[in-house]
Amino acid sequence: MKIQIKLTFAKIIKILFKSLGYEIDIRKLISSDTTQVDKLNLNIASGSYVIPGFKSLDMYSPHYYKSKKKFIETRIEYDLRNDDIPFANCSVDNIYISHAIEHVENEEVKKFINESFRVLKKGGVLRIACPDAEFLYAVSQFDNEYWKWRVPSLSNPKRYMTDWDKCNQYDYLMRELSTPRMRFYKNKIPDKVLDYDEVKNLDYTEFVDVIKKDIHFREEYPAAHINNWDYKRLENLGLKAGFKNIIRSKYLGSVSETMRSCYFDKTAPQMSLYVEMIK
Repeated sequence: MKIQIKLTFAKIIKILFKSLGYEIDIRKLISSDTTQVDKLNLNIASGSYVIPGFKSLDMYSPHYYKSKKKFIETRIEYDLRNDDIPFANCSVDNIYISHAIEHVENEEVKKFINESFRVLKKGGVLRIACPDAEFLYAVSQFDNEYWKWRVPSLSNPKRYMTDWDKCNQYDYLMRELSTPRMRFYKNKIPDKVLDYDEVKNLDYTEFVDVIKKDIHFREEYPAAHINNWDYKRLENLGLKAGFKNIIRSKYLGSVSETMRSCYFDKTAPQMSLYVEMIK
């Protein structure tokens, strides 16, 4: 009976992913089991997404959770911006953080990576997924159809007031790398919005420096992207923290078998950078 239920669930997941343009092997979905009682695994900044076998850590915010009581029952309260990871030195096997570091400032990400090094066991893996700033900048420098996959999100009237006659590739780019500067974002910071003509001739390094300047985390708008990351910047932080092996990973390409199942890398793989740091 349990096998039949799991098979039905796997088929539903396959159909759902196929509608989004992805093919998955349901045999792997059925056989995958990330629940390993002898391992301690953390899903940092988990949001509503629960990974079997991983402890969910997140900051409580009414933006994401309706009930603080229910949040405490299902999550370990952890503020990426202020807290130490609440586990002992060298006690954790795997840490997964997906599309969270673009929401906080440099110092907070630096602290998080240092904390990850502290709590990971030797050979433990930190897997980071976030928007790939370098790729997104490059793909936005000439006319093409890349950003069409993002049209549904910019059609959300609760967050955006998109004028499709004026919307260009830099609008999409700004949405991912510096949301408060995006001119069609309803919660933008008006005096921080950058005109297309102000940034279109900047090279990559100049561009990412300009768009993150004087932009900070706002508790009332935690979903906004205020920072941008590329492999080199993350590699530098990892090396300073003490990680010796740092790699640019691939979609579902973790060096940790535990983090290679279908439960991982679900958020926007079309634009994601995957970086792994191994202690």
